[in-house]
Amino acid sequence: MGGANELCTDKTGTLTQNKKKTPIGNVTECGLIRYLMDSGVACEELISHRTRASFKILDIPFNSSRKRATSVINLGNGKIRVFVKGAPEIVIKSCHHYHSTEGRVVNLEDAKKLQILNTQI
Repeated sequence: MGGANELCTDKTGTLTQNKKKTPIGNVTECGLIRYLMDSGVACEELISHRTRASFKILDIPFNSSRKRATSVINLGNGKIRVFVKGAPEIVIKSCHHYHSTEGRVVNLEDAKKLQILNTQI
């Protein structure tokens, strides 16, 4: 991986009431899906297409040396998306941008990386 455009971390992995529950994946994946849905990302379409043979292009499972897992997904519109989950201090090293609470793509400066890593949820 040369870099990442989006970073999503979930320290709790919990799904709250009155939210759509997604019965796939592990607790971390469910927490990430909930975060993306709450942020306005159309996860329902991705989830509904996950059984398509061409959906997952590459899957690198978590291991202790990489400290992250990576999935490359075919979005079906000629684009792909790379999802990375793992130790925040490892994943964030490859990130250069993040989505603000207003939905803007913002440069991820070192000071913001430290703020993210030091935030307790």
